[in-house]
Amino acid sequence: LDTAHVLRRLRASPLLRRLAREAAPATLYLTGGGLRDRLLGIANRDVDLAVEGDVEAVAHRLTAGLGGTLVLLGAPPNATWRLVGRHWQLDLVGIATGGVRRDITRRDFTVNAMFWRLPSGPLLDPTGGLDDLAAGRLAVIHPANLYQDPVRVLRGLRLMATRPGLSLTAEAERHMAAASPGLQRVAAERITFELEVLLTGPGVRRALRAGCRLGILGALHPSWRSDSCRREVLEVA
Repeated sequence: LDTAHVLRRLRASPLLRRLAREAAPATLYLTGGGLRDRLLGIANRDVDLAVEGDVEAVAHRLTAGLGGTLVLLGAPPNATWRLVGRHWQLDLVGIATGGVRRDITRRDFTVNAMFWRLPSGPLLDPTGGLDDLAAGRLAVIHPANLYQDPVRVLRGLRLMATRPGLSLTAEAERHMAAASPGLQRVAAERITFELEVLLTGPGVRRALRAGCRLGILGALHPSWRSDSCRREVLEVA
């Protein structure tokens, strides 16, 4: 993991510099999978942005400056503004009450909780996401975050499937198994999205095996609570 090289590329990125310019006076942070994959050297058209300021106003300023199609996903205060261009997709969310560092601690896995302030840094990483990324670890920030939004349990399996270099820690597995019954109250479309992405990943078999072993898939369907879970789900893969 050549972090210094990646950070130089982030500083030099014409798109990120333009985003910072168009959003001013608001402050933008690259975060989530958009930052994680760039640190891994994986091309990603998605740009996940946390906004310190009026996120709706920033979304409209970026649309005026960059073009593209702007849509609102969800409802305030947990809404995401998505701006889709020809070669990129921006997802903008407001920073949670309490500021950037508080927002970081409310996220799912440490590798998704790093923040890069546009355009020139610094990199904010109070949970040790960079070290975990270098070691290939998927570590949960706080167990309570999984209970608050149980779809994050499936996101852990999805990351195993789509990023085979990352593996769940034993502690993360315990927390995900404990929080998995909450999946029964998650909207079907959110579960469907996670499963669709998971099933396209090169590590799909190991993710499904973990889902069976930890009882996560059993929380989604009664037939996957039996000893035949592994055989049934691997037929899908």
